[in-house]
Amino acid sequence: MQVNGIFYNVFDDHFHLRKDGLFLDAVRSFKKAGGTAFNLVNLPDYTISHAGYYEKLYEITVSLSEAVRKELNVPVVTTLGPYPLDFFFFKNAGMDPVEEMKKGVDLAIGEFIEGNCQCIGEIGTPHFDVDPDARAKIYEVLEYCFSRCADAGSPVMLHTEDLDSTSLRRICTSAGSAGLDPGRVIKHHATSEVFRNDCCIIPSVPASRSAVRDACSTGKPFMLESDYVDDRQHPQRVLPPDSVPKRSLMISQEFPNYEEIFAQAFVELPERLYGLEYKTL
Repeated sequence: MQVNGIFYNVFDDHFHLRKDGLFLDAVRSFKKAGGTAFNLVNLPDYTISHAGYYEKLYEITVSLSEAVRKELNVPVVTTLGPYPLDFFFFKNAGMDPVEEMKKGVDLAIGEFIEGNCQCIGEIGTPHFDVDPDARAKIYEVLEYCFSRCADAGSPVMLHTEDLDSTSLRRICTSAGSAGLDPGRVIKHHATSEVFRNDCCIIPSVPASRSAVRDACSTGKPFMLESDYVDDRQHPQRVLPPDSVPKRSLMISQEFPNYEEIFAQAFVELPERLYGLEYKTL
């Protein structure tokens, strides 16, 4: 993306793709608007059979990342891991959901060690009310994930309800108790509450105008995300794939310290968390 004749990298921290969606055309839209790299997060697909579910899902996601790199020369970070609602997918099939999701964590860690992904997630808790017993069991999977990621050195991408101060402290404590630096934990769809607390969790902020303005006004580091869902049937349901580049232009127009914001959101944090390296411009 160019601002006043200077090129800046633009990184979208949460992006989904489907082979039967817009797929490469969505990435072309992102790239045309000024986007330079993104984090491809695996998208749950409950049409896949329960047996071998994670093997197939991860294989699909890794292949999508490879296709983007090969066809469009766009750097891609890949995030693999169980989604909180997988619990009900396995439970409704009469399987032990905790054990199946833990297997999904183990498999994702193996992919991380082999270099096929750079983050584990989006894991966490449902973003709506569920039975307390189910929520406790799902949180058990999250704590297991923290422990495995601490051993492997992997960052974690969280999917949760909007977190209040108590919930944030619990997550920081759980990560720390497992030996995982809370600064290696990324809160997908972060709200202003994450900024108001002193925890070290990294906010990944939705690329809406209001959320971006609020985040920039805090003076604290964050990443930006579209959470684009590649759905041909409901294209207006989510932020479009060019949202992060467009909000970046808005930042350059409204915030004098935009270069500092860009450096943190698009270069320093992705490099520290995911090892992202851009090619020489």
